[in-house]
Amino acid sequence: MKFLNDINIVMWPILAMIPALIITGCSGEDVPEGAVVLEGEFAFKGSQQAYVELPAIHYKFADRERKLLELDEQDRFRLILEPDSSKVAWVHYDDQSYPVYLEKGETISLHLDGAYFPYQIEQSGGNEEANRKYQEYLKAVSDLEDEIADEQDKFREDPESRIPELYRDRIALAEQYLKDTPLELFVHRARGEYIVTRLEQVRHHRNLSEFDAEAKRHEILGEAREMGVFSLESLKAQRAGIRDITHAFAMSHGVSEELKEEFGEGLGAYELNRLAYNQLDSLRTVVLDYIDERDAEAHARMYLVAERIGEAPFEKAEPAYHQYIEEFGDYESYISFLEHHYELVRSVQPGQPVVDFTLEDSEGRTYSPEDFDGKHLLLTFWASWCANCMYQKGYLEEIYEEYSGKGFEVLTVSIEEDREDWEAAVKQHEYPWVDVYAGGGFQSDLFMRYRAGSIPFYVLVDDEGIIKGVNNVRPSVDLEAALTEVLEKRK
Repeated sequence: MKFLNDINIVMWPILAMIPALIITGCSGEDVPEGAVVLEGEFAFKGSQQAYVELPAIHYKFADRERKLLELDEQDRFRLILEPDSSKVAWVHYDDQSYPVYLEKGETISLHLDGAYFPYQIEQSGGNEEANRKYQEYLKAVSDLEDEIADEQDKFREDPESRIPELYRDRIALAEQYLKDTPLELFVHRARGEYIVTRLEQVRHHRNLSEFDAEAKRHEILGEAREMGVFSLESLKAQRAGIRDITHAFAMSHGVSEELKEEFGEGLGAYELNRLAYNQLDSLRTVVLDYIDERDAEAHARMYLVAERIGEAPFEKAEPAYHQYIEEFGDYESYISFLEHHYELVRSVQPGQPVVDFTLEDSEGRTYSPEDFDGKHLLLTFWASWCANCMYQKGYLEEIYEEYSGKGFEVLTVSIEEDREDWEAAVKQHEYPWVDVYAGGGFQSDLFMRYRAGSIPFYVLVDDEGIIKGVNNVRPSVDLEAALTEVLEKRK
């Protein structure tokens, strides 16, 4: 078989081409000029992974730097960070995150406690006042977050739900504690999440009598403009740039519900994007009309183009990519990111060799794509928490039973972050095919080599190790038809 860029995943190497570069820091290192020393202690950390992440140009597809918090015998850590400017970094632990404002050349000491994270974090050095204000904000917003969680169940059904009002209250608290501080990004983020919530409300109640959904959508986007949500500073502060707002606006037109009525409730995000790509893409770009500044528009369009390259059929993404290069060629950092992203996606398109790897199953046996030489292979990325992965699994089992003796094999690759969770899932589901462990979540080396953004994610490989399709089939929709076609040609 032919392979592309041999990757030994068992050893977890650092690959220059792959996002989520993980480096460990240690004491005794020389500190480069302008670097930040982040040190401290982490009590009761347990076995959960903790790491510091510097912000990247794109939340999903850009290279990012992560440094593991590795503890010594006294539960202490020391990292050397080299941000290109003073900025907020994130400490991640047990599905929670905590902001730390990095000022170039500073030494910052943190006291972290796994039993209370992200609360009761003490900081000395750096901007201690920002940390203190954020701790006050967390305490103040805690009860409000509980109210929001309690209201979520009513949100879909009750047009008078208090959710938007509660999100406005959260904006007020963020402004009270964090406005004009280095952590003002939480003010911008609270405003953006409020706008997303209002658009989601339109989605749920668009069919009510006397409800003018179209007028309401544009009223909301107008409010977003007045609040400064479409400024460059605000877009950079959002979890995912312009993406969440454009997605909520598109979904508010009922596209998902209409397709589920036609194809069934099992329709996932992938199927939705494929079946309604043109409609969704057109709706998402409507939001751009509310952006007044060219700098902000360049950032927003960069996000949308990156999403197209990573998730849309490649031939549909190419025109948008080339148009962006022509219109915004003066934004060098955006262009550099998109060019790199584009080339990586192009390198794993149909006709290219499958990416090689070596991974272990739950018994410690190693497998590579070459072990399936001479057979058509479906690589399937999954995790036990992924509901649609489990939904597709039932269909895949039926197809496997029919075709496994006819030159077809399945190799499932778990990106579960916790190995014990993966082992329990494998034991529970008793897969009839080989299942191996990559770990790493969405930042898994192999997963990101395919520039994948969601799961389940499928790669169909022919009997010569050449990619035939990248995430363009689903067991519940068209995998069987695709297999029938390729296996017939094989005869």
